[in-house]
Amino acid sequence: MTFHSLSPWTTDVQTSYGFEPAFFDRTQAQEAISPVVTTGSGPTNAPERPPGYDEPMLANDFRKLNGEFLKSTDAERARSEWTVAFETILDFARAHRLQKAQDQLVALRDFRRDNLGPAVGGEIELYRPDYKPWMEAVAQHLGNDRISLEVRCEALQRIDGLGACPARHRDEFRQAALWLKGMGGGLGESVWCKFSALALGQLTELLRAEPQLAGHDFTTPHALTPFAAALRLPGFSRASERQDAYVLDIRLYGEVIRRCAARLEERLTMTLVAERLAEECLRDVHRTLSAKVSGVAIDLCDGTAHWTRLQETMEKLPARYGDLQLLDVVDLDEDGLPRSLTDDTRLLTLRIRGNMTRLQIAPAPRETFLERQGVAGDSRCFMLFEDKWPYVVEGGSGKDSTPRRRLPTAAEIDGLLRPAPGPHSPSTRRFDETTRRVLTAYADALRTKDLDPAAATRERVAANPTVEGLRIVIERQGLDDRALTAWLDDAAPRWDAAALDDALQLLIGSRRAAPLAALLAAWRVEGFADSWQRCVRDQAVRDRALNTDARIQGRDADGDLPDGGRRPPQQQMLARIEQQLGAVAPLAATRVCLQAFRERHPPGSDRKEAFGFSLHETLDALRRVRAGPARLLTVPLLAEDGGLSEALESTFFAHNAERLQDELDLIFNVAIGLELSPEETATLLQVTSRDRIPVPSPFGSAALLSGRLFLVDCLFDWVTKMFRRGLLDPSAAKRVLLPDALEAAQAVPRVPNGKVFQALQRYLERLDTARDLGLLKSSDLVVAAGTSSDTPGALLRSAAERGGAVAAALLEKWRSKHR
Repeated sequence: MTFHSLSPWTTDVQTSYGFEPAFFDRTQAQEAISPVVTTGSGPTNAPERPPGYDEPMLANDFRKLNGEFLKSTDAERARSEWTVAFETILDFARAHRLQKAQDQLVALRDFRRDNLGPAVGGEIELYRPDYKPWMEAVAQHLGNDRISLEVRCEALQRIDGLGACPARHRDEFRQAALWLKGMGGGLGESVWCKFSALALGQLTELLRAEPQLAGHDFTTPHALTPFAAALRLPGFSRASERQDAYVLDIRLYGEVIRRCAARLEERLTMTLVAERLAEECLRDVHRTLSAKVSGVAIDLCDGTAHWTRLQETMEKLPARYGDLQLLDVVDLDEDGLPRSLTDDTRLLTLRIRGNMTRLQIAPAPRETFLERQGVAGDSRCFMLFEDKWPYVVEGGSGKDSTPRRRLPTAAEIDGLLRPAPGPHSPSTRRFDETTRRVLTAYADALRTKDLDPAAATRERVAANPTVEGLRIVIERQGLDDRALTAWLDDAAPRWDAAALDDALQLLIGSRRAAPLAALLAAWRVEGFADSWQRCVRDQAVRDRALNTDARIQGRDADGDLPDGGRRPPQQQMLARIEQQLGAVAPLAATRVCLQAFRERHPPGSDRKEAFGFSLHETLDALRRVRAGPARLLTVPLLAEDGGLSEALESTFFAHNAERLQDELDLIFNVAIGLELSPEETATLLQVTSRDRIPVPSPFGSAALLSGRLFLVDCLFDWVTKMFRRGLLDPSAAKRVLLPDALEAAQAVPRVPNGKVFQALQRYLERLDTARDLGLLKSSDLVVAAGTSSDTPGALLRSAAERGGAVAAALLEKWRSKHR
């Protein structure tokens, strides 16, 4: 048998996170060798920590291995090199009177003195290849005069926790080395290190939102570093860093890793990195120029003194940011003459992003040609940058002329948006809705920025909705409900699912009615089902924190049983939303109607009688909801208040598929009657129970893991019929047939191996048939098989584990067909 329940230290994460793959692979490979620039044979390190190093019962064996190294000549060299780096850092701290840094370094010296010898977690950890090179890199960067003395001192003063365990030391030196490397290297180093810092913050937030990781402290490197290494984030290039199992074993969290990778790809673009670097660059320009002119107000029109100082300032920046132009940082007056330094980073972002492409750090950004005006050397070309903002390229058509970029005026944007007369003239009809919205928002921001800086911030966030930007607008600007609703009405329809999800989490926390209704009404893309599931999982985490019912412990502690005094998480979320929306989008009457339907046709009963006036009355109530902003709540309302998810769960206790067929027929009628989208119809296929599955789980996962072969067959037959009738599309079919296994794996009780094996055998056969029928793509099965890694997807892996050796062998044979 070649399939194991716990895979080696590999994942399906194969992304380059927006970098050019060649740059990413080359930089990561070099970082894995050593983050220090070396000559000759390079430094000497202790061996990598072997697998199982954190296992207490193996401590004596590892003490022997550690002792053998510490007696060697390599250990003598490693100690000497470590001491040289340490003394270099300490001398710098003393020379610049950095008392906090000195105290930390003394604590580190004491740690080494007190932990001499071969003990696990002792002296030898200081010489490991994922520790010592980072410390040596810090020592090297402190001698780099290209980095300002202020920055070098700040990097050292930031270091903390050197009296704690070596994993904390390693993390502190890593962060300091990466920051200094980004400040003192070229553009490639700047982008690499900035991405690392941004990604680490985002990853921490994503992991804290995972219910199965609730209770873990992700401020400790023992919990965070293994995930960062598994995700191949810049700064975490050594495979050995995945092996820290002191807090958790990441081999148990493959699905979490893949979810985080997908979210990081959505959130962290190369343009976002360029924007952050542009902000740093502009701050450097302001700070340096202010110092050069002794703090007086900067006036670039008053003689040449300040202009000359600006030129001197800009000459030092290309080493870190690539080629720049003076006009990227200058605010021009109406006549195109320099007036002062700008506070707008957009031209600088364009320049840095272009440099990233030219230096093959990242692929070219997406730019849209809008219009060309004028002729010969006086031409103006209007462009749209990644659906974020427009810009103008002037000149550059002459032999010796250099094109100049600038931001367009409001009048120029009005001209672009104004349909021109004549059948052959340029017209705004060739601009799609997204382009028109971006151009209109840009022009509106220009008209309001001088009067209201906060309005300009809102326009920038509308065009580029980051988590922090959304938090500023929703929580910190003090907008009343009317103003925030108007902003969301305009901005939210052009956001993607990730931005809408971020806004939803903020608005639910704020308990504001009209803005939440506006966001729900503006949600035009797929993704609400996943966002809602995240809300329900978060509610389950809150329940677990308050859990006092001794019957629910460990990984199944998703909430109390009914007699514990709390309702299921999804029911609690619906109650919160009902209360929050209030009169803006009334839900009470519809919920009462759905609950009455559930009482008349309780889950587990013969539901054939549900087809009639009772169902039509219920659908009428839901149609009224779907006509308003709460339309996206249709599925949760049907599943929870209408009892559909609990009724589907009850079919597990039937002896054949007849009861399931009744429930699927009911869902079919609901989908037709309410004109549900394919995503909504697919999401109705979920199961819950008050005592076993509090968090909704995909029906397909639960059916397979519970060994119900007849349910698997019935499900595939139904999906095929719905697909052929156009009620499910390929994306929805994939959602039903290749679901997540998170909740089901935690909550579905184990059954005899043979039943799971038979269900898995039929499931794999039907997956191949679904591909042949066009319901699934070949690439879907390749991903499910885990072709790019050593393990299949979570659902197939869980089924193989529950089905025993024969199921594992069966799965391995199926996987071999999709390699």
